[in-house]
Amino acid sequence: MWLIIAIGMCRVIGLYSEKANMRTVQITIDSDLLDDVDAAVQEIGSNRSAFIRAALKLALRRHDIEKQEARHAAGYAAHPVQPDEFDGWETEQVWGAWPK
Repeated sequence: MWLIIAIGMCRVIGLYSEKANMRTVQITIDSDLLDDVDAAVQEIGSNRSAFIRAALKLALRRHDIEKQEARHAAGYAAHPVQPDEFDGWETEQVWGAWPK
């Protein structure tokens, strides 16, 4: 089921494109994983290549996010928040009573 959602999201966010400059590659993949891919592409009416392209694009985006998060963490480690650094902003976080 999550595979269907993943390919659908790729279409929505523009990661899926039939018009890209394509190259043929050969990969080795576990039989069980390939069976899962085949089942998913049959359910969504796609093909292996399109599905794997979308999965690779999502994996690359995730990898980029992980690198950004590591840089962010390193920045905070090198320059930790100082005591009372954000105290002046605490009043900005108060929204008051919820309207009825």
